[in-house]
Amino acid sequence: MFGVARGGTSLIAGVLLELGVFMGHNAHQTKHEYTPLYPGMPKIELLEKIRANDRAHSVWGWKCPKDIFHIDQYLHHLRNPHAIIVFRNFLDTLISSYKHNSIDLLHSIRESHSVMERIISFAIDSEVPTAFVSYENALANPSLFVDGVVNFLQLTTAGKTQLANAVQFSSRGTYSLVSTSTKDPKMAKHTTLSEDYYDGLTIQRKSLAEDSALLAEKIEALSKDLNKARVIVAHLEGAILKKGLVTSSDELKDRDALEALILRGRNVPEPSITLPYHPIELVRDLATEALVENERQENKTLRGTYTQLKKDRVESQQFIELLFLLNGESFD
Repeated sequence: MFGVARGGTSLIAGVLLELGVFMGHNAHQTKHEYTPLYPGMPKIELLEKIRANDRAHSVWGWKCPKDIFHIDQYLHHLRNPHAIIVFRNFLDTLISSYKHNSIDLLHSIRESHSVMERIISFAIDSEVPTAFVSYENALANPSLFVDGVVNFLQLTTAGKTQLANAVQFSSRGTYSLVSTSTKDPKMAKHTTLSEDYYDGLTIQRKSLAEDSALLAEKIEALSKDLNKARVIVAHLEGAILKKGLVTSSDELKDRDALEALILRGRNVPEPSITLPYHPIELVRDLATEALVENERQENKTLRGTYTQLKKDRVESQQFIELLFLLNGESFD
C-alpha cells in the first residue's frame, strides 16, 4: 500500500482492515501503519517475519509509505505480491500537509516529489499486479471502490458485515478507528495529530537542510559569475574612457544618464533597453519549535544572500549590455 504523505493511504489501509486483511502486528490505530522492515534488519529476521505471516494469513499486507524506498530488497521473497497505489489531488495533499503537519508548501512539494518519483519507478519496473486508486473517487463511490479492492485481491471470504463496514469506512475521508477497535476515538485522533505535528517538524528540518546545501552551491556559482562580470565591466569601462565616449568615469556610474546617452547617440529603440525588475523572495516562517526556527533563520540568511546575488548578477548583466552598446560592440 503506497502513496505520498496525506495522500489517502490511511483510508485505503483502513478499508483493507475492515475487509479482514491482516495489516501487521501493533499497527497504528488511526493511520493503520505498520512495516515488517526496520533499518539494518538482518535478512534472516525479515524472512522469518514474512514466512510467519504467510503461514498465519492467506492474505496479508501493510501500509508504510517510506517502504517504497526499500521494497526492492524483499519484493522477491513475498508470496504473490500485489500493490495498491493511491493518488490524491496534489494541491489538496499539500494543503492537508500544511493543515495537519504544519509543513510549508514548498517543503511538501519536495517530499511528495521524492516519494512519487520512486512510486512511478516501482509501478513501471516491478511487474507486480498494481491497482491505482483515486482518493476522491473512493470517497465519492465507496461501494464501487470496495468492490474493486475485493476483486483485485480476490477477497472471496469477506462477509456482508465486513463489506458494509468497509464501505462505511471508505466514506469518512479522515483518520479514524476501524470497527473492531476498542480504543477511544477522540484520544486516538488527538494522539495521531500530535504525531503528525512532530513528523512535520522532522520533514521541515530535512527540507531546510537540503535547501541550505542547495543555496550554498548556488551562492558559490553566482559569486563566480559576479566576479567574471566585474572583470568585463572594468574592461569595458576602460575601453569607453579610452575612446572618449564619456567625459569621466562618474558618468558610467549613472545608469539613467548612460541609457539616455545610448538612446540619443546610437538610435537604439527604447523598448530594447529595460532596467531589471527584481522580485523579492519571501521566506515563510512556519516553525514553532526552537530547533526548526534556528535552522529556518539560517536558511533565510542564505536565501537572502542568494536573492541579493541574483539581483547583483542581473544588474551586472544589464550594465554590461549598456556598456557594450555604448562601446559600439554587439552583445550575445
